[in-house]
Amino acid sequence: MYSKTILIITILCIALVPAVAISGWFGPSSYYDCIEKNLPNAKDRYKLNEIRKMCRNKFPPQLLPQSELQKIEGKAGFSNYQYGDQFFSGKFYNGSEDWEIHSITVEVCNKGSDDCIKYSLYGTSPIKPLSTAETSCKVYEKKTDFEWHLIKAKGYPYQ
Repeated sequence: MYSKTILIITILCIALVPAVAISGWFGPSSYYDCIEKNLPNAKDRYKLNEIRKMCRNKFPPQLLPQSELQKIEGKAGFSNYQYGDQFFSGKFYNGSEDWEIHSITVEVCNKGSDDCIKYSLYGTSPIKPLSTAETSCKVYEKKTDFEWHLIKAKGYPYQ
């Protein structure tokens, strides 16, 4: 009888504990929580980037709402780096107070043409709210007379 009472009380206690109260018991519950829990393992910048990548895979970035996407401004273009590699790169300002940006997708078109290519640009670190950062991606076709526009951006609501 005593063990049956203990069992019933235990089951009731477990059932009454809100899910929010145990959300962090079995690992991180968000991208930022994942970064925070793994930060002590970041001995250098390379390891920190690996932690960010792991956390992004576990908690994929979300599309920014259109109202937040309109707050991104920047200049971008083609550039050549060492060994003849070509990049499309830009310096972007994140005018949102609420989102941290992890990738920006642009469409680059020949002027006056429907000949377009989409590029997803990534920086070495996210673009924090109300700040500027550089992003780039390697390209295999350089356009000479072109125009570009922002299509989408992905990130996380800033905490």
